Amino acid sequence: MSESDHPQLRSSFYPPRRRVGRSLPIDVLPNELLLEIFTFGAHSSGNTSFSFLVSNICRCWRSLAIGEPCLWTDLTLALTSPVEPPPIPNERPFYVSQVFPREALIVERSANRDIDIYIDYEDPEEDEERHTLTEAHLLLFSKFLADHVAHRIRSVHIATVYWEEIYQLCENLHGIAMPHLETCSLTALSSQIVVAMDVSDDDWPTPVRLLEYAQNDEPMTSQDLWTCGSLLYPALKEVYWCGLPTDWARFCASNLRELHLQNEPLGQRPSMEVLRGIISNSKDTLECLELTYVIDPDELGDAPHFESRLTLPHVKRLKLVYIYPREAQQILRAFDFPALRTLTINSHNENEDSSTVLVDLLKYVPVERLLDLRLVGISLPPETFPERQLKDAEEESLPLILQLVRRLTRGSLHKLMLQFCCHDFLTFMNYGNESGGGKVNLSGLYGLIVKVRDEEASVGVLSFIRDRLKLGMVDGVYAGPVLEHMIIIVKPNVKEEVESLGEMKLTKNGGFYFRNVVLVD
Repeated sequence: MSESDHPQLRSSFYPPRRRVGRSLPIDVLPNELLLEIFTFGAHSSGNTSFSFLVSNICRCWRSLAIGEPCLWTDLTLALTSPVEPPPIPNERPFYVSQVFPREALIVERSANRDIDIYIDYEDPEEDEERHTLTEAHLLLFSKFLADHVAHRIRSVHIATVYWEEIYQLCENLHGIAMPHLETCSLTALSSQIVVAMDVSDDDWPTPVRLLEYAQNDEPMTSQDLWTCGSLLYPALKEVYWCGLPTDWARFCASNLRELHLQNEPLGQRPSMEVLRGIISNSKDTLECLELTYVIDPDELGDAPHFESRLTLPHVKRLKLVYIYPREAQQILRAFDFPALRTLTINSHNENEDSSTVLVDLLKYVPVERLLDLRLVGISLPPETFPERQLKDAEEESLPLILQLVRRLTRGSLHKLMLQFCCHDFLTFMNYGNESGGGKVNLSGLYGLIVKVRDEEASVGVLSFIRDRLKLGMVDGVYAGPVLEHMIIIVKPNVKEEVESLGEMKLTKNGGFYFRNVVLVD
């Protein structure tokens, strides 16, 4: 099929143009180099708009572009469009290209190459009317994928407002082998709003069955799930699963390198036993784990101490986002992360006391090995501890934040981010470290990011900066630690004080940034 076969397709691209006049330098480039340029442009654009563009410039470029399958490996479907989608013919049979001409053409031109699928919303122009694909359109598209493309799908990236919009699309792919699938990213954007709301069974759709156990055998063991995942998706390495109704006990994705589970509404989350089973099926391969609002609230009693923690020997990056501190405690107590290097801990409520999370962090995580630590919304009751008493103090008697700062100082922490955290983190950073010699804690940091929400906290940040400068002064010259990068985001109420500091001696790059409005993170 060509563009001329369908008027809608033909009108959506530029018409071929004939060059006039003298030759341009690009005209003398060999075809091999032109194809390299085309390929780079196609992959950089993230869709096939570039490929269609170059294929309509001139006869030579058109021949090159149409004949190169690697330019046609991004299959993008917009759920909304300024153009009304073609109606589905009543007569049977009919060609899918009558309804999805562009998509059918991409699949045809991609030959036998693996395909990346993107389903998302296009950002509308101001006051622009938008037309949405109907459920019947998505049902037809999903059958097209299942029948003609599934064996070549390399990645699936879907983002919708409400998951019901593409429920049937995923339903038709259930149980279909996708031997080349490496990445599966599915996001329901509304989940970011309803994550803290309890959703009744009547309001929640039937669980999606993509990446679900394909048989009806009961009961299922962890080995059954592993076997099913290995057969259907043997190449699957990355899963991003955000806000989707899921029968977690049948979730069979295994042998993963990255697992991101996010924004499950209350009442729809896996039990700790099921979550351990899901993660255990990737325990020898997992390198990155993100768990955002995924623990069943019915299990949020006193966090248990598991008899045997599941060791994840290769996980280097961990992100925990929680509403209740016990969610994070459950994870820290259930899993062992001996290779952890990057850790993010994010509390949904910055006014919630996160002391218990910090206790378990110090107990179960080898914080001295961390290279990158990001703390968001972590607050504890204010604690004071005179620095002069450190010499004879037992480690356990120190404030929790000071314990953490000292252990991080002993290690090799490279980057630290403190966002909407209590001021004690900065206070204890200016205490002298255990090695003596006038050095302050975390003097070896490469990068520091501090972001505060209100004016009072902004004043506290300025106090930290002034104290650190003062502690580093030797004979009127600053000789203390210098960061490679520092970003401080504060309110404008301290702008004059910042300007009075003059040249920023604490860092080589970066500085202060002033924000009147706090953006939603």
